[in-house]
Parts: sequence; C-alpha cells; structure tokens
Amino acid sequence: MSRLSKGYKAASKYMNCFLSPLLTVVAKNLAFFAGSLLAVLIALTIYDEDVLAVEHVLTSITLLGVCVTVCRSFIPDKNMVFCPEQLLRIILAHIHYMPDHWQGNAHRYETRDQFSQLFQYKAVFILEELLSPVVTPIILIFCLRRKSLEIIDFFRNFTVEVVGVGDMCSFAQMDIRQHGHPAWMSEGKTEASIYQQAEDGKTELSLMHFAITNPQWQPPRETTHFISQLKERGPQRGYRDFYRNTPSLNI
Repeated sequence: MSRLSKGYKAASKYMNCFLSPLLTVVAKNLAFFAGSLLAVLIALTIYDEDVLAVEHVLTSITLLGVCVTVCRSFIPDKNMVFCPEQLLRIILAHIHYMPDHWQGNAHRYETRDQFSQLFQYKAVFILEELLSPVVTPIILIFCLRRKSLEIIDFFRNFTVEVVGVGDMCSFAQMDIRQHGHPAWMSEGKTEASIYQQAEDGKTELSLMHFAITNPQWQPPRETTHFISQLKERGPQRGYRDFYRNTPSLNI
C-alpha cells in the first residue's frame, strides 16, 4: 500500500489523460446551467435573506453546488499538457510494476483499463465495497470451490517455518536457489522446478530492490554471488538494456 500511496499523484494525472471529450462538453454545459441558477439563488439570498425560508430553496442551492463541483472535476485544464509515457515511468519508480505491453502504449485505453485495476476510481471502490458482502459468498461458493485443493496445496508446498518469525511464504525469503528463474541470471544456481519458479523473475527483482534499499543487509552466499554478478554485468550492458530485455518489471 505504501508504494501505491507514493504513486497516487502521478497515477491521478495519468488517469485524467483519458477524459472523454463528449463528457467534457456535457460537464461544461451542466456546470454553466447549474452555476447560473446557483448564482441567481445566491444573489436573491443576499438581497433578501427571507428567500431561504422558501420551501426547497436551501436544498436547491446545496444540490446545485454539488452539481457544479462534480462537473468541474470532469473539465480538464486547457493549458495542461499530458505525457502518458513520462507519467507511467514516474509511477513505475514507485510501484516497481510495469508489464512489457505497457511500454510505448501508455496512451492506449487498453493500458488505462489494466492500470485502473491498481488505482481504482473512488466511485468504483465504494461500489465494490458495498457489493462485496453479497458478491464474495457467491464467488467462494461457485468459482473458488473447485480450486480449493489447489489453494491448500499452495499453502502446504510454499509455507516454511522461520525461527523467531513463524510460518511464512517461502517466496518472501527471496531465495533464488528455490524460486529463481533461469532467464534472470540464475541459470545453474537455481534448483527450482517450473512449478516453484516465480513468474517474470519476481524473486530476482525483489532481491535487487531489497538489496538497493537496504545496503547494510548481509545476504546469504548464493544471493551475494548473484548480486555481485549483476553489478559486474551492469556497467557492461547498462542497466537500461538489462531492464529492457527482462520480461516485466515486477518487484
């Protein structure tokens, strides 16, 4: 959640890049008419405060004010210049997640739809929260029931006991020997089967990010060798080329 919070401002600007022109026109007209009526009612109220005593006047002022506020949120700034690719890179620096097909396609609505699963609109979030008590039991009964054995197998196969910590997911140990991917410079150093390998090199990327943010950390021997090899290859190929050739950025 902390990563998502740091990328919230850039994510809001990115989502605002996709405002519908038709919706903008409708919002401008509604804001104009609602604002006109609101201005008249406020002027009458200033001229004679007894106007507030008229039935539904105060309610009308409140609703018109809300309508103007909502409509203005759909009207973009004329002088604002949006750069979807740059905004997506800023967000990437915080959340460390970017599938391959997002690169160069930040301006597409397909990318926006997938991105909105990470940063939901508040209205969608509230609606899901209201419907979740009804929808969740249906999903558990009809959709996840057939996968219950797979879920139990995952907990049984990937739960380890750590002294002083207790039971935890083995992927959280960032052990490239158990969960490394051969395509991520772990070839010959990993004993993981296809079932045990983390998707898209998540183990290696998580390890790299943790080592960078915690320079005083003393990793195990296999991990130290992997990080040293990465540092040696970094200047030769350039970290930019290394990231470009990786399946996706999931840290």
